Amino acid sequence: MDQLTRRIKGGFSSLGKLRGQEQDRVPRVLVKCFRRNTKPFHLYTVFNNFGTITYLAVKKQQAVVEFSNWAAVDDILKCKLLKVQRSRVHCESLRKFIHLESNQFQANLHNELSELDTEDAFKEYVTALCKEAMDMSAEDCAAVCRQLEEITRPLHPHCKAFPFGSRLANLGFPGCDLDLFLDCGNMFNGEHGQTPIQQRMLAEAVLKRLLKSEDFARIHSVLHARVPALKFLHVPTGTHGDVAFRNGLGVQNSRLLCFLQTLDDRVRPLLLFLKRWARLQSLSLLTENYRLTSYALATLVVFFLQQLPEPVLPPIRDLMDLHAGYQRVIAGWPCSFTRDPGAVPKTRNTMSVMDLALGFLQFYQFYEYRWFIICPYLGRSIGRKELDNIVHPEGEGDDLAFEFSVYLDNVKNGKSEIFPSHTPVCIQDPFEHSQNVSRNIRNEGLMNFISSCGLMYEKLKTLLTA
Repeated sequence: MDQLTRRIKGGFSSLGKLRGQEQDRVPRVLVKCFRRNTKPFHLYTVFNNFGTITYLAVKKQQAVVEFSNWAAVDDILKCKLLKVQRSRVHCESLRKFIHLESNQFQANLHNELSELDTEDAFKEYVTALCKEAMDMSAEDCAAVCRQLEEITRPLHPHCKAFPFGSRLANLGFPGCDLDLFLDCGNMFNGEHGQTPIQQRMLAEAVLKRLLKSEDFARIHSVLHARVPALKFLHVPTGTHGDVAFRNGLGVQNSRLLCFLQTLDDRVRPLLLFLKRWARLQSLSLLTENYRLTSYALATLVVFFLQQLPEPVLPPIRDLMDLHAGYQRVIAGWPCSFTRDPGAVPKTRNTMSVMDLALGFLQFYQFYEYRWFIICPYLGRSIGRKELDNIVHPEGEGDDLAFEFSVYLDNVKNGKSEIFPSHTPVCIQDPFEHSQNVSRNIRNEGLMNFISSCGLMYEKLKTLLTA
């Protein structure tokens, strides 16, 4: 084993995979000896002064930084005193590429976002995203729903398929999966077929029907998940889809996201930009340490827009209070809200989409995740212990107990579980208050999200002075 390999293996668990012979000639440095609490965006801020960074990977107290040219590496190696977070670091040229393990921070910055060099370029990019996301076929969606209903009608005469998720919320890019809720008899409001056994039996029955159809292929069942589901390919339209059977809360959440976009023209472009950013940084992949779903990210955006000195969006509770008429309750959770944009007071906020993106990245880079729950229902943060305490007798007189009286009743009556506030990130569903939509994000995933926010913030901030 050569000396270089021994040095690297001392800091990394393994060399991993090499990108290939051509990648061994990429300008890169190995950075060591920085402080333990140093974040990737701290490294980015320092080393980006030497040249354009195309790749950054961090594990413990070592990092690999790649540049677009060799001049940056030469300038770094000439520095006799280079500090990151007031700590002197050691840099050496690295000829071999190191593939870090998946649970460590990696950011491939050499993507379409790296081509943004001015604020005008950002505006054009966001406009293009909006047009790309509009290229969705409503006819395809209707065709899938119609055929699924026809196939499953022998199970129940009034089967109805409801789309939800990115497509219903007008936030889907071409090729995204179609999420469907299949109501087989008064299931939308959570009145029937809600036990795990009933859900699994229904999924198995629908699975048998799909397997007999020539219009559906690549059928895969996930029967033992918390919410049983089926995955499929609809052959005539080429649409990939997921079918769930629980209740209509997902549909109602998507309808809410769709309505919020009608309140301000900046909401949809901001959602689409941050969704693309998360995908490019692999933050939205369902990997072991991330599990930041598109819905969780959208909820983060909504909450941020509620936090501004001049809020762009109101608390969800206000939209629910503005609703008149039939009150829909799904599985014990009221979830009706006004559908009239004119009934909602207009915001006086005049920030641009780019300003809002910068604000989002900075807000979540420094958010106190350890202490607070992100609560779009109230439009403000609430303390973790504060929400925990209301389920105990001594907390019944608190103001928060009044705000969450439905949650408190559902918990006491055994209709729902206590909100899981022990996770690294707590994002409360605006309707189902016992649901933490970020429950699967681990500490490593949170650190990567925070660092990615810092890296993108530094990138966008340079566009304002370009």
